[in-house]
Amino acid sequence: MITVSVSETHLCAERITEILVSTASSWKSVLQPAKHSFINRKCQNLSKFNSP
Repeated sequence: MITVSVSETHLCAERITEILVSTASSWKSVLQPAKHSFINRKCQNLSKFNSP
């Protein structure tokens, strides 16, 4: 059986949280411009479709 101290568990949980926050920030910085680009293209397509 492996024993882990409370402080080691706490440090591990903190590190996992840091990694998750960092990863979420990275994905947000990648996905946000792509999302805006997609929405802008769709709006342009709709405006062409709806113009007389």
